[in-house]
Amino acid sequence: MIWALGLSAMAAGAPGSYVVIGSLVGERIKSTRVVKGFNWLMAGLLVAVAISIGAEHVWRPLVS
Repeated sequence: MIWALGLSAMAAGAPGSYVVIGSLVGERIKSTRVVKGFNWLMAGLLVAVAISIGAEHVWRPLVS
């Protein structure tokens, strides 16, 4: 029960923290190259996570 309350509090506070961090960091980053590089990095990590989830939760159960 305590774990669920902690997770729900973090989930509720996440969007606000994203706004604050984004505004603080966004003011300091003036180069579009840095932003594009960060976007490519995040896209690569998202693809890696998708492949990992697909392999663990779809492919392995299908072949076993």
